[in-house]
Amino acid sequence: MTASPSHSSTIEKSSLHWLFSSPLKAAFFCFIQVLFTLNAASKTLAQDLLPTRVIEGQVTNTDGKPIKGATVEWGYFMDEKEKREVFRTDANGKYRVETTKVGPDFRLGASAAGFAPVWQDGVIPPKLAAGKPLKIDFKLPAPISLRGKVVDRDGKPIAGVTVVAQSPTSGFMSSFSMPTPSYPFPGPARESTTNADGEFVIRYLPTTSLIGNEAGNEADKGYAFEVSIKTDTARISSGQAFSKIDNEITVDRSSVADQEDLDGVIRGKVLDAVTNEAIRSFRVVRRFVPDMHEFTHAEGEFRLEKLRLNRTVQLFVYASDYAPLMLQKIVDDGGTLVECKLRRAPSLKGVVVDPHGKPITGAAVVLGFDNQKRQTNRFYWDAFKTMVDGYMGFNFVQRQTTNDGGEFEFGMVDQHAVIAVRAPGFAGHLRFFDASEVETLNQSELRIELEPESVLAGIVKMDGVPVANASLRLTNIDNWELDFGMIEADAEGRFSIGELPSGNYLLSVYQTLGVSVSRLTKKIVLGKN
Repeated sequence: MTASPSHSSTIEKSSLHWLFSSPLKAAFFCFIQVLFTLNAASKTLAQDLLPTRVIEGQVTNTDGKPIKGATVEWGYFMDEKEKREVFRTDANGKYRVETTKVGPDFRLGASAAGFAPVWQDGVIPPKLAAGKPLKIDFKLPAPISLRGKVVDRDGKPIAGVTVVAQSPTSGFMSSFSMPTPSYPFPGPARESTTNADGEFVIRYLPTTSLIGNEAGNEADKGYAFEVSIKTDTARISSGQAFSKIDNEITVDRSSVADQEDLDGVIRGKVLDAVTNEAIRSFRVVRRFVPDMHEFTHAEGEFRLEKLRLNRTVQLFVYASDYAPLMLQKIVDDGGTLVECKLRRAPSLKGVVVDPHGKPITGAAVVLGFDNQKRQTNRFYWDAFKTMVDGYMGFNFVQRQTTNDGGEFEFGMVDQHAVIAVRAPGFAGHLRFFDASEVETLNQSELRIELEPESVLAGIVKMDGVPVANASLRLTNIDNWELDFGMIEADAEGRFSIGELPSGNYLLSVYQTLGVSVSRLTKKIVLGKN
């Protein structure tokens, strides 16, 4: 399976409309409706996507007996089942696919309980109006299984881990070749969860094109599969496994900690470094975790639970008028108490207001530092809610919500800083500070005035027809690092991007044709209000 070439394209036509439903909205919102259409150069396949195309056939076993209720799937070969179009066979094993989607890397597949899946690549269904449907029959063979055991680096079994099998990769990367990717089989994900002894069995697998003794100098290990460990947050590649042997998969136990019981505890006490008196109100956050834990305790004590035992955790402690403290702690059962001694230092205190000077309650404020100035003038708005210590090189990352007086307060360090503010109905605010400005900031209250938001709304169409779930990206031309991330249009091709400040933007729409991507762009100028 090869990747098709990318199609470069430009916008052929666009229509701009100012949409105001009332004088009040006119004062606060700028609506721009943008219509994207593809020119002839970009429509190698796109112009043929919309007509209905049809495939018909029958699904049977190897003896020719029809399989009722078998699943027939149509979609991009790398997609999981949830993203494919799914059809069912009738009592005679017959199916009919009607679709408006097509691409060089689409796949037609069939599967049924108790059988191995079968698929066919490179199918281009004919248009319904062109004549007879394309006829493709499937014979589903008996399946094979994959078995093994998941252990940690000490050889101890790991229970409750999900192992997934996909097609094997083959080939190698060079200036003239690249390996074939691993892809999911038709039907539900082929996976199994390890038992108490770390054992797993993945059933209903097909034979693959790769076997374990191709070199001819080793015993037959059976058919090869690409296996990975699936956690709640990631997919960990584990190489190849084979159908005729007992496979052993070794993983770092810490990488699957979210699958295990978390019994670890950190107990701490926050004290003034000079007087040893308890600091009653403070915040604690773990590295790489966006949640800041607020504590108020007469003795300055705190407790963090549901952590993995014996893991080293980096903690940050913040308190009003104290310098931030960073420390490392090995997680135990809570039997030890770690002392966190903070030294006195001015905090950054500020207020967020609207254009009339009225405090804004509930504004989200994020502050981060960079001791090497690597990230100065660099910030991704789409990561605002998940920005944590360690992200893009930032450290001592703190977040707060403004109080009824619009006020916020952060611990400061003598490093380059960035502060970002968002509030519903207002444009996002971003400000960068050099390390030399930190002392000045600490001597006077920082006042951040938010301007009313601009809203960019529009619809994506192709040949006059809305494009469902189109992918778009908005970037700021004056500062390319101010990336607002990917935005997905709805089922009618409509999209809306709010909380934008005035400025010059580049709006791009992406069209995926198999593994090829076309990007069409349009410059947008948003004035204040």
